[in-house]
Amino acid sequence: MLMTLVIRAAPQPNNPNAQRAIDTALHSVAGKPEDIDLTAADRLKVVRLGLAGRQISDLTPLTNLPNLKELWVHNNHLHELTPAAQLKNLEALYLDHNRFTDLTPLASCTKLRTLHLGHNRITDLGPLANLKQLETLNLWQAQIANVNGVAGLTRLQQLVLYGNRLTDVQPLANLKELRQLDLARNQLVDIKPLIGLTKLEGLELSQNKITDLTALAGLKKLRVLNLQNNQITDLTPLAGLTGLRELHLNNNKIVDLGPLANMKELRSLVLQNNQITNLGPLVKLVSLKDLSIINNPQLRFPNVTRLREALPKTRIQHNATQTEIQFINKTTGPIIVRWVDFGGALQTYQDNLLPEKGYSQHTYIGHQWVLYDKAGKELGRTFATGKITAWEIYTIGIKAAPARDLPIMKREE
Repeated sequence: MLMTLVIRAAPQPNNPNAQRAIDTALHSVAGKPEDIDLTAADRLKVVRLGLAGRQISDLTPLTNLPNLKELWVHNNHLHELTPAAQLKNLEALYLDHNRFTDLTPLASCTKLRTLHLGHNRITDLGPLANLKQLETLNLWQAQIANVNGVAGLTRLQQLVLYGNRLTDVQPLANLKELRQLDLARNQLVDIKPLIGLTKLEGLELSQNKITDLTALAGLKKLRVLNLQNNQITDLTPLAGLTGLRELHLNNNKIVDLGPLANMKELRSLVLQNNQITNLGPLVKLVSLKDLSIINNPQLRFPNVTRLREALPKTRIQHNATQTEIQFINKTTGPIIVRWVDFGGALQTYQDNLLPEKGYSQHTYIGHQWVLYDKAGKELGRTFATGKITAWEIYTIGIKAAPARDLPIMKREE
């Protein structure tokens, strides 16, 4: 009979600074001066411990903390988790931004209720199957290709799988207690496994390849739904989700808003970059406070005017709110001009604005602009307004100046 031998490298010892950080934190929690050795009784007092960002590579110094329940060790240098197997009373463990791949040692931590593992290189979620008490699991950007290991974690209420490589979410079908689910930035086409997750209140599905929303029709408790950056044309399955308060539909292929007509609780609706022609279905959405309809080329201004009259308290962003913003470099080196796009990401519009030169850009009222030096240091940020405003950029910040003709002007439509 063949046997598989798994050999795990020993954890790399902590460097002196990391070990000093651990000692300082332990003495602080125990209430003892650092020049006094901790006793076993002192270590019993340590229930919570924060060690984020301390260059820690080895958890062995924590294995003699029998009452430790909450541990923050994110942003460290952990390649190997073997010592964690001895921390059997842990209820919350934060391991984001480390360097490990193997979760096997965590299978012994059966009291865990909260586990954060984001931004690591996890190859197998199987060891998590033993963690039946888990209520919160965060696996953002962990290079995961399947979620088979979480299928039996039926107490989960919050699950974050943002930014992975998922194409199949069938293992989530039995997670009936889920309230919050984040599946953004994956490769999903089929979301039928979500049909039975009727306790969901928040669902993130942005930046996938979804075309069919039928699976969402019965999720009546949804309050927040993000479907931006998909391939959606038909909103009919959403018609019964009348409890929605926030709905993101930007960057799809939507023409007809009829299914939204009865969403009387809706407060925020994002519809930019679609193919909408008629805003009539929105006129009775009396709770609506924010509406974005920018870049719907077929939408005519009279539509917007009628909606403003029907919903005078609603803030409406649309293509008619174009303006212009200007920047003048008053520093001694080149600067970078960036815009926060509709999805919240930074887009570079000018990457080499030289000293005493200017830059002008057509934009929309309310859009945010951020200025950086070449080293990446933020110099300041501002918002486009209804007036053409020139902003002078200094190393210590930015200030408004009267709009004027700039020395060298670059314009982009």
